[in-house]
Amino acid sequence: MPLITRLMLQNFKKFPELDLRFTHDRNILVGDNESGKSTILLALDLVLSDSRHRVEALGVESLLSQSAVRLFQEGERRADQLPVLTADVFLSNGGDPDLNGRQNLAGINADGLRMRIAPMTEEYGQDIHNVLQQDPDNFPYEYYSVRFSTFSGGHFASFRRYLRHLLLDSARIDNEH
Repeated sequence: MPLITRLMLQNFKKFPELDLRFTHDRNILVGDNESGKSTILLALDLVLSDSRHRVEALGVESLLSQSAVRLFQEGERRADQLPVLTADVFLSNGGDPDLNGRQNLAGINADGLRMRIAPMTEEYGQDIHNVLQQDPDNFPYEYYSVRFSTFSGGHFASFRRYLRHLLLDSARIDNEH
């Protein structure tokens, strides 16, 4: 079973950019409140679970970096400059050619999984342009879609798990029983 070796985030929640490397035996996230520990765990969970439903339930507006949105709003507001959210989970080399490729933020040949949330400019370019022209406060969150892929560029689905994981979140546990 492969191990997580690195996490790279771009425009994910509070992180415009993050490059975090993991050791092979044990990793402990320590930091002040609101420093991003839960955000890192959420990113790992979303990528590894390949759950489009979970991403949609959380909402693109809560996952996309607000600093990236603000920079876009202050700029030219062109559809081709809309921010893209990327979360790359690098895995130890497991010899699976489906996982291996260069389609990652580091641009290196590696094994891994990717979640990319991007505007659908090819399908809805004119609609996005219209939304951007109507009101300077509008941001076209509704025209974003999520895609899960491997570093080779192939799609992966939750029924084919490359890595088993379990996230225990005490904030989501019902303590009535």
